[in-house]
This record gives sequence, C-alpha cells and structure tokens, in this order.
Amino acid sequence: MRLTARFFPFAITLALLGTLSVPNVADAVNGQLKARISSAKHDMKESKKLLKDDKKDLKSIDKLSDKWHAARDSGNTDKMARIDEDLMEWLREELSENRQDRARARAELESTGAEVTPTPTQNRRGRAVDRGPQDNARQADARSDFEAEREDARNTRELAEQLREVQRRYEAGTAGPRVHAQKSDLLRDLVRSARRDYRRSTRELAEDEERLERLKARR
Repeated sequence: MRLTARFFPFAITLALLGTLSVPNVADAVNGQLKARISSAKHDMKESKKLLKDDKKDLKSIDKLSDKWHAARDSGNTDKMARIDEDLMEWLREELSENRQDRARARAELESTGAEVTPTPTQNRRGRAVDRGPQDNARQADARSDFEAEREDARNTRELAEQLREVQRRYEAGTAGPRVHAQKSDLLRDLVRSARRDYRRSTRELAEDEERLERLKARR
C-alpha cells in the first residue's frame, strides 16, 4: 500500500505530460499535412502549365505539317521554304523546352532523395546484380517522369538532326520525291511525339489532381 502511494504522484505526472503532448503531436501531423497539400497544389499548377505548353506545341506542329504537305502537293516550293523556316524555329523552341523539362524532372527526382543514376550492387563475383535500393512510391513516380522526359528529349534531338540533314538537300536544290517522302515521315513522327507529350501531360495532371483531393480529404 505504501509503495502504491509513493508512485501515485509520479503516475499523475506522467498522465499530465501525456495529455499535454497530444496537442503537440496533432499540431505536427497537421503541419505535415498542410505542407503536403501545399506541395500538391504546386505540382498541380506546374502540371497545368506543362499541359498548356504541350497542347500549344501539338497544335503548332500539326498545323505546320498540314501546311507543308499542302504546299508540297501543290508544288509551291516558295511556300514550302517559308514553312521550313517556321518549322526549324519550332524545333529550336521544342529542344529548349525539352532541356528545361528534363532539368525540372531531374530536380524533382533529386528532391525525393533518390539517386538519378543508382549505383549497382555487386555479388560475390563482383558482377552488378541490380540498381541498388528500391525506390519508394514517390521516388518511383519521379523517376518515371524523369526517364520519360529524357527519352523524349533524345527522340526529339534525333528527329531534329534527321530533319536538318533533309533540309540541306532542299537548300542544295537536290530534294526529289524520295526526300519529300522522307521529310513527310519525319513530320508525322514529330506530330506523334507531340501527341505523346500531350497525353502524358494530361495523365500527370489527372494524377496530381487526384493526389490533392486525397490529401484534402484527410483534413
């Protein structure tokens, strides 16, 4: 009985401390949730901007492709040359946007704490067996975006270089039906690439909107 009486004040103190600590924990949780909601809003804002840019790019290259094919079919070489100037300007802007998008995606991946190029682990024989620690969900999503942007930039560079090579034939006055067909294919590839970018941006915006709604529902 005396032992119980000795520890009774101590038990009351612990209970009071526990009661006082609950609001602090709740405040910390609420603070984390607010920060995540703020981050999600920022991501959604960026996604809307990217979607708008990709929609504009798709509309521009689709229009340029149609105008070039119409000029080719009518044999209007002067008009084809003017369209080519607009086409090369579009390509320069697209390559610049690709670099910016890739840098943004890389920064986002790095902000998750993931390695941009994971260091392979090795087995006892010194052979690389995997890409290191597995990404968590946020890192995997950021890595997917980064790799998609990197692949898109590589494809655009390759198409741009092929198109420049074709343009040299036009400038030299040696472009015949075969070169026309090659350029037509390249233009269609650029349209398909821009369409893929637009679809990806649409999907990413939908994912960001869903994430924000889930976070808001937890308030």
